[in-house]
Amino acid sequence: MGLLDSIVGSLTGSQNQNQNPNLLLQMVTGLIQQHGGIEGIVQKFAAQGLGAQAQQWVSNGPNPPITGDHVHQALGNDTVQQAADQLGVPSNQAASGLAALLPLVIDKLTPNGQSVNGAELENNIANLLKGSSGGLGDLAKLFGK
Repeated sequence: MGLLDSIVGSLTGSQNQNQNPNLLLQMVTGLIQQHGGIEGIVQKFAAQGLGAQAQQWVSNGPNPPITGDHVHQALGNDTVQQAADQLGVPSNQAASGLAALLPLVIDKLTPNGQSVNGAELENNIANLLKGSSGGLGDLAKLFGK
């Protein structure tokens, strides 16, 4: 099982990769938009002392990891619980999955190493969602799928 399968499994509570990863990607991109776009997410993590990590997701280079606890702190328990309810998993499981997926999605939405917003963000999200491999496109390629 690849890393992408593990992330999808952690978010869905299943090791079955047919759990519609595109739905997961839509949920994560929706969460980014709901919280003020990429800059809004970066600011929320910065307010929790994780600004350097979040800014690196935007820039070119490695994406430092975060934990489920960091997601709870930055986005709030209500947001994590909403994601958990959508996925039908416990909130700590949803937070861990989001912690794994959020840096990757932000990295893919900022291909030039700079934050984007407005129409450019919408375009990047649309391109990511219509990619190959069930909508995961370039994300799947990162993991050799």
